[in-house]
Amino acid sequence: MLIRNLIIILLLFVAIVPEMQAQQISRPLPPWQEGMLDLHHINTGMGDAAFYIFPDGTTMLVDAGELPPNDPRAGTPRNTVIHPNDSKTAPEWIVRYIQRFMPAFRPQAELDYALITHFHDDHWGSIYPGAKGSANGDYILTGITAVGDAIPIHMLLDRGYPDYDYPLDYLGQEAKQIQAFDLRYKLWFDDFNNYRSFIKTQMEQNGMQAARLQVGSKNQIILQYQPEKFLNFHVRNVKSNGTIWTGTGEETFEYLPNPESLPLKQRPGENPCSNAIRIKYGAFDYFTGGDLSGVADLGRPWWTDVETPVARAIGPTDVTTLNHHGNQDAMNAYFIETLQPRVYIHQNWSSDHPGHQVLRRMTSEALYPGPRDLFATNMLEANKIVIGPSLEHAYKSTEGHILVRVQPGGATYQVIILDDGSDEYLVKAVFGPYEAKDVPYSPGYQNKLIAHRGGIVEGKYAENSEKAIEAAISAGYYMLELDLRETKDGKIIVHHDPDFHKFYGVDQQVSKLDWKEIRTFRATPGNTPPLQLEDALGLCKNKIQIMVDTKDEGHPDTFYENLEQQLSGHDLLQHALIIGSEENRAWFKGKAKVGIGLEALKQAVQAREDVADLYFLFMHGNELTPEIVAYAEKYGVLVVPSVNLFHYTDIDPMVGARRDIEMLKEEGVRYFQIDSEFDGWLLPLGGE
Repeated sequence: MLIRNLIIILLLFVAIVPEMQAQQISRPLPPWQEGMLDLHHINTGMGDAAFYIFPDGTTMLVDAGELPPNDPRAGTPRNTVIHPNDSKTAPEWIVRYIQRFMPAFRPQAELDYALITHFHDDHWGSIYPGAKGSANGDYILTGITAVGDAIPIHMLLDRGYPDYDYPLDYLGQEAKQIQAFDLRYKLWFDDFNNYRSFIKTQMEQNGMQAARLQVGSKNQIILQYQPEKFLNFHVRNVKSNGTIWTGTGEETFEYLPNPESLPLKQRPGENPCSNAIRIKYGAFDYFTGGDLSGVADLGRPWWTDVETPVARAIGPTDVTTLNHHGNQDAMNAYFIETLQPRVYIHQNWSSDHPGHQVLRRMTSEALYPGPRDLFATNMLEANKIVIGPSLEHAYKSTEGHILVRVQPGGATYQVIILDDGSDEYLVKAVFGPYEAKDVPYSPGYQNKLIAHRGGIVEGKYAENSEKAIEAAISAGYYMLELDLRETKDGKIIVHHDPDFHKFYGVDQQVSKLDWKEIRTFRATPGNTPPLQLEDALGLCKNKIQIMVDTKDEGHPDTFYENLEQQLSGHDLLQHALIIGSEENRAWFKGKAKVGIGLEALKQAVQAREDVADLYFLFMHGNELTPEIVAYAEKYGVLVVPSVNLFHYTDIDPMVGARRDIEMLKEEGVRYFQIDSEFDGWLLPLGGE
C-alpha cells in the first residue's frame, strides 16, 4: 500500500514541479516558513555575505565584505561592480536584503549570530576615503560595522575575540613590529582598530555579545526559538586559526605550527586561519570555510594546506561554498573527492575566480562519480573568455543571489537564483529538487547491508574470518559487524563466542589464552586463522564500513583507547555504528552513532538530546512496526533492524525474514544488519 502511494505521490510531484517552478520565475520568492533552512548567498559584487535562516527562525550572517572603491582593481574588467547599483554601499545592500527576507514572525530585522570567517576586506570591510562615520559611536561604517550599526547583532563570532593573539599578538609589541616593515599592515590595523571600536560600542550600548569560535562545539551556534522541534539540526564549528575538529565528538587538534617558532614574516596569514562551520539538518550537510587554502606548492609550507585535515573531519556534503572564491590555491583534489558535493556555491568577484585548474578538479569524475552543479554569484566576462566553454558548461547559473532552500526535515533542497539587478529580488531560476545524500527514508535510497558476524558465512567460511570479510566486500555490502573480544595478553581479536569450540574445535576461553597460541588455530571451514582487530580493519579500510560489537563488560579504559585509536587510524570511526556492551556505547557516544532501543530513544527525545546525530534505533526486525519506524523518522533517527537466523524459532527463518524485510522496505527502511542468507531480497546493493 505504501509503495503504491509513494509512486502516486512521486508521479504527481514530477508533474507539478515544472509548473511550480514556472510560476515562480519572475515572481517574488515565496517566504521562508517554519521548518525550512534558507541559506542565502548575497551578491553585492564587493565580497562575501551569506544570510541564513534556521528552521525555527534563528538568523545568522556569515561575513559582510566591502572591497574599497579606491582599490586599483575597482572599475576594471578584473573586478565585479557593485550590485544592484551604487546608490547604496555594499553593506547597505546587505542590510536591505536581510530586511526583505527576515522571518515574518520577527517584528524587526536582527541577527542572532554574525560570524566573521577572517579579517580580509572582502569578508569584513575596509576603511576608505568617503566612508561615513557612525552616529552611534567612534567607528567608520564599512562591511560588518555598517551592517551591525543598522541591524542589531546578538552574538558576534570571530577567530580572535577578546585577546586577538593568533598568529601574532595584535594588541601588543608584535603588532607594532610588523607595521614597521609592512605598510599594508598599517592599513589593516586601521580596519582592525575600527572593528574593535565597533564591538566595544555595540556591547556597551546594545548588549551585543562577542566570542571566539569554539572549535568542535555544536552548542555555540544554536537554535534560539524552538530548539525542541528541530533536534536533527545543528551547527558544528569545524575550524578556527590552527585548531581543527577531528570529526569525533568535540575533540580538536592543533594543525598549524606554533607561531612563536616562526619569524613574524613567516607566520600564517589570514586565509589558512579562516573559521569554518558545517550545518547539518537531518540528512542535509552544508559546509562553508571562508578563504581556506589547500595547495602547498612552489615553496609554500606544508601547513598552508588546511583543506585536507578539514575534509577528513567533515566527510561527504550536499552543498559546499568554494574555499577562497575558487582561487588557484584552494579546492584541492583531496578536499573535493572527500566532500563530493552535489552543489557548489561560488561567491566570486575577480577574474581569477575560479582558477582553471580548480574548475577542472571540481568537474572531474576521476575524483568522484556522478553529477554536480555549480552556481556563481557573479562570473566576469574575462573568465568566460579565458577559460572557455568548459566554464559555461559547468555552471548552471553565473549571476545572481543564490538561495539554497532546504525543505522541512532536511531530505530535499532546491537552489533558487534571485535577480541581483534590483531590490525586488525576483526569482530568475529554480534548480532541483535535489535529494540529500544520506536520506535513510527516501524511496530511491539504496539498501545498505551490514554483514552479521563479520561477513558472508553461509557454511563456507568461519565467522569474522578473512574470507568472510572479503566475500562481503566482493558482494557489495556497505558495512561489516565485527565482534570483539580481548585475549589474556590484552590483544583485541574479532571473534563472537566466548570460546573457540564452534569453528576451531578448541574448548578454551578467549580471555584465558595469549595471542601467540590463538594465532595457531585454523578454522573449519576455510582453514583460516583468527584475526586481530588491526588486521581486520586493514582488510576493511577504504572498502567497507564497520559496526562494532564488544561482547564483554569490564574492559579497562586502555582497551577502549586502543579500540578508538585503531578505528581512527584506519579512517573507520566517523561512519561506524556502535553496539555491544553499555561500556562500549558510553565510550563512543558522541564519537560515532550508538545503537539504542525504543524506550531509550524516547527518553533521549524527552531529554532533548541531539538524537539524530547521536543514535540509531537498533531492534530485531520482527519487533519493529510501521509506527516505531515512523516515530524514529520523525526525529531523523536512523533505523537499523537486525534480521538474523536465530530470531525465527517458531517459523521457517526464510519465511519470517522475507516477511519482515518486505514490510520494513515498504516503510522506507534501508539499513539492514542481516545474515547473508537473506540478502537476495535486498539486492541491488548500494554503498557510499
